[in-house]
Amino acid sequence: MDIRKLPPYAIPVVIIVSSLVIFLLMFVTKPTPKAKSVQEKAWVVETKVVEKGIYRPNLVLYGKVETPRDANLETAVDAYVMKTFVDEGDRVEEGQTLIQLDKRDAQLLLAQREAEVKELQASLKSEAARYAQDKEAMSHEQALLELTKRTVTREEQLKERGIGSEVAIDKASQAYRSQYLKYNERVLAENDHENRLAQINARLAKAEALRDKAALDLERTTIKAPFTGRISGLEVAVGDRVQVGEVLAKLFDTDALELRVQVPSRYLHSVRNALDKGEELLAKAKVNGSVMSLRLDRLSGQVGRGMGGTDALFHIISGGKNLPLGQSVEVLFDLPVEKDTVILPSSAIYGNNQIYVVKQRRMQPINVERVGYISQSDGQQDTVVKSEKLQAGDEVVTTQLPNAAKGLKVDVRKRVTGD
Repeated sequence: MDIRKLPPYAIPVVIIVSSLVIFLLMFVTKPTPKAKSVQEKAWVVETKVVEKGIYRPNLVLYGKVETPRDANLETAVDAYVMKTFVDEGDRVEEGQTLIQLDKRDAQLLLAQREAEVKELQASLKSEAARYAQDKEAMSHEQALLELTKRTVTREEQLKERGIGSEVAIDKASQAYRSQYLKYNERVLAENDHENRLAQINARLAKAEALRDKAALDLERTTIKAPFTGRISGLEVAVGDRVQVGEVLAKLFDTDALELRVQVPSRYLHSVRNALDKGEELLAKAKVNGSVMSLRLDRLSGQVGRGMGGTDALFHIISGGKNLPLGQSVEVLFDLPVEKDTVILPSSAIYGNNQIYVVKQRRMQPINVERVGYISQSDGQQDTVVKSEKLQAGDEVVTTQLPNAAKGLKVDVRKRVTGD
């Protein structure tokens, strides 16, 4: 086609259409490149071959030193402090004098109480003499009573024979009645002897009790150590005036020291079972370069608000007599023996309770239960776990991968067997 014969307005249209046709032909006939295959990345990891065994795991816990025998030594009397023989931190022996109070007031009170006792003892002797006198006098009064009665009878007989008089009978009767009253007074006095004696004995018993208390108060002006231990506080100084019930010093028994440690709740079941069976659970602690040997004695009977476990009280077998109360201590606690358990490095644990095993070069998650730790000779702490889904011969991934997930492809670079 000769474009020269076309009208002028059609020439641009022909050029545009021709360009589009050529572009489409070039696009359709261009060669197709070969597709590249995408290669899946395999992560290089180390694994540990599972070998189940019987292990005694342990825990690192923290506790404080305390004692159930922590005594507040109080004064039993009002007195001045004359002398102190100890200072805070001193070790003392049972019966050792710690503080001396002024004895004089207590000595005077004791002398008064002893005088009261002697006075009542004298009253007892006086009552005994009075009783003997009353008995003797009563026999005389009875004889006189019989005599006056016979006199009345005789006067009555004389009057009947005509030789007596009413006046004589009245006088004899009056004498009889007067003697009868005297005799009754003696009888009453003799019968009341037991009551008077009981009253004196009661007052004497009270006076003796007050005397004994005064003697105790005098003895208690010398403050002595009730047991062997260590002074944790001296609350007074020479010249202080102390009142009854005021604390003078504080003392704790160094032979009864305990370590209070909180055991996490997830370990309590096995610990309680072991204690119920009488199993001995031991622990160690290192303080100021010395090693303490401990034995779990009992579990606390209450759980404090907000606590994630229960307090365990450890008896200090050796190495802790010089510890102050309140000392914080790191404890390595040997838990009860666990069967069918596996030791894994901490890097094998994801989160709280998940590990990965390799199956056909793919990572598969398994949930496990942590039962404690094992301290290795190099100081490293491995984790002791157990799970029914974990079988002997399984390969557990010990390399901590940031993108660990189910089905992730891995290449095992190194396998570790044994513990």
